[in-house]
Amino acid sequence: MKKLLTIVFVFTSTILFSQCPPEGNGRNDKEKSANILKNRNITVKKTVDEVTLQQILTSGTDFTRFSSDKYIMVEGYVTDFKEGGKESCNCNTDVDSLKDNHIYIGLSPNSTKDECMIVEITPKFKRLNPKFNLKTIKNKKVQVYGLMFFDEEHKGSAKNTCKTCEHVWRKTCWEIHPVTKIIVE
Repeated sequence: MKKLLTIVFVFTSTILFSQCPPEGNGRNDKEKSANILKNRNITVKKTVDEVTLQQILTSGTDFTRFSSDKYIMVEGYVTDFKEGGKESCNCNTDVDSLKDNHIYIGLSPNSTKDECMIVEITPKFKRLNPKFNLKTIKNKKVQVYGLMFFDEEHKGSAKNTCKTCEHVWRKTCWEIHPVTKIIVE
């Protein structure tokens, strides 16, 4: 019975997700374009561009520091994670398996959130890696592969883009989104 329920849930989730287009339900062209980048194919690429976590976390204005077409690997520590919330890239769904998850990656296991970058596990990653569990990687050193994305939506929450904000919970707006692979060391 449990197996049947799992199959029904996965099938229903797949149908629901397939109804959400790559642009999600963005409110305007800018948000739709960002959602298309967030929902890119998560195929692991053979060529990795040379961008390090140290470079990404370097202080300074980082609006144009990198490019969203870069496929990179960063090595760092998972300091925390956050279960996904409703986002337009996922059509504001309430279904956990169809939401993104945010993972904080820092240079040390003791990095605070405002010293970390965010990498995002997408519903596509979850479907391809059904046994992946965020709780098992907390405080572990990892290699994270994926595509770079500048999440402009969070300019007011990042240390590098907002010097006078009160609620800073990340170092940079640059993310790996979507993540294609995580290796725990």
